[in-house]
Amino acid sequence: MQENSMKISVRICLQAEGKEKNILVNHFPFRIGRDSSSVDLAIPDAQTSRIHAQLILQNGGVWLENLST
Repeated sequence: MQENSMKISVRICLQAEGKEKNILVNHFPFRIGRDSSSVDLAIPDAQTSRIHAQLILQNGGVWLENLST
């Protein structure tokens, strides 16, 4: 079985400005960044790269890979 076909999901909990948002991630890679047309979760912040990071499946687990330079 390929890792990308595994049935794994994770929940991301974001907190900003006194608000909380939960996001269910059930596909990988799941990209995070500022460019809403290129990512699955857009963070509108100047300190965030266009494609900043991604969640990937590797060695049977979920990993956060930093893509920013």
